[in-house]
Amino acid sequence: QRLDVTTTYRTAAGNDRSTSAPIRVEVAERRDAIGVRPVDATFAAGETDALELEVTNRRDAPISDVRVHLGVEAPLESEFRTAVVPNLDPGETDRVAFDLEVDGDAPASRYPATVDVEYTDPDDEPATARSSTVAVEVTEAETALPLAEIAGVAVVLVLVGVGGWWFYGRRLV
Repeated sequence: QRLDVTTTYRTAAGNDRSTSAPIRVEVAERRDAIGVRPVDATFAAGETDALELEVTNRRDAPISDVRVHLGVEAPLESEFRTAVVPNLDPGETDRVAFDLEVDGDAPASRYPATVDVEYTDPDDEPATARSSTVAVEVTEAETALPLAEIAGVAVVLVLVGVGGWWFYGRRLV
């Protein structure tokens, strides 16, 4: 970035002087104070599981009382939407988990989950990090038969087989 700098000074003879000159200053890329990224954000339609997030302190100072809030909309649902990390040192990462339920009729797609983070800085002042968006990928529901249904069909087939064997075995005697 360009900055115009004006310097005012007094000469040895006591005269006031000023000079202006542009200078160039490099500005670092914006860095969020708190980084949030999903560990595994893939769910099948109809599935209920934990959405795990890694929370990283990107500041140069320790922070405390880190409160992580999850915001989701249909077809995603979460009953418990707040998790707490007691302390994070500079560069330290910790994990939090939220229950996440995906509607069984949800089409395969990516859905947003908003993550807001509040924390206490080293001066015991409350601070808020910029909101993050995590993409939750929803895949097609698995079409495999549940174990109970497979067992039920197997029992019926065995009973039909035994009944047929018994019925035809009696007729031959």
